[in-house]
Amino acid sequence: MQRLLYPAIALMNRLSFGLKFSLISVLFFLPMLVTSFYLVRDAYRQYHATHVELRGLGPLAGSLVLRADLETLGNLLQINAVLGQSGQAGDVEQRINALEDKLAAQLQALQSSDPLLEDKRAELSEAFTRARDESSLQNKVALFDKLLGQAQVLAKLLAAQAGLSQDSQASVRQLTEVLGTATAQVTQTLGEGRAMGAVALGRGFIDSAGSARFEDLLQRLERLGADYAIRLDDALASDSQAKAMLSATAQASQATVKQAATLFEDQVVVGETLDAPWPAFYQQVSELMGQTYRLNDAVLAQLRVQLQERLAGHRLRMIALIAAL
Repeated sequence: MQRLLYPAIALMNRLSFGLKFSLISVLFFLPMLVTSFYLVRDAYRQYHATHVELRGLGPLAGSLVLRADLETLGNLLQINAVLGQSGQAGDVEQRINALEDKLAAQLQALQSSDPLLEDKRAELSEAFTRARDESSLQNKVALFDKLLGQAQVLAKLLAAQAGLSQDSQASVRQLTEVLGTATAQVTQTLGEGRAMGAVALGRGFIDSAGSARFEDLLQRLERLGADYAIRLDDALASDSQAKAMLSATAQASQATVKQAATLFEDQVVVGETLDAPWPAFYQQVSELMGQTYRLNDAVLAQLRVQLQERLAGHRLRMIALIAAL
């Protein structure tokens, strides 16, 4: 041991007291400085990642509004394709034109500096232009149905690029999954029934093919209700704050699946006469869908609160570490 320490002992014997003190100070503080540097760097990375997630909520919210408007537009196009020729569509064409203008503006507002996101947005915008210019009503319905799927992919991509889908906190990942998949399944399934029911009521009858489609829809709604309840419970179970803030809105959205099934069955499937005005039925289903759209808004607000609190914590930690240096 003495042989190992001999070079250090010899060096210290040759140094003056001041140099000895300086050398010991450097050897003592250097590891602390290196450790503090890595701690500050880690804190900054966490701060930056949270900032990116927080900034990504805006485009994500825009994509969810885009998705909702595409659902409405698709339903109106289906109604117009059947009822428009018989003069039973009312003001549907005017509503379609207004929605198309709104969607064009929304797609422009979603422009991004991220090349991957911008390519996807540009692809979606081109597909929208082609669908809007299509003269055949049936082809237009099919094109906008495909466009809705692309809009859902865009929403998931925005969440992934912002880091929300890979967040270290399980509740954030699960709430993001609710926004990207779970609520979309509910609104799109209810929207399908909204369009089919409006067409049946507008025509005044439902044929065997329509009855079969409604029976299939009711079965899907039954399965969806159970699956949606599990997803919501999982998303809220791991975070008491999120559960307190979102529980009522989530329950209201969850209840609409059963309420919609009852509405479809009573007014269309087993209705004695299909002479009720289709706009009233359409509005009833739209109000049910609105509960899930409100859940989307509430989830985004909750994510914003969580991320802002986390960002403030990372900021304080980083300042404290820098001050310690």
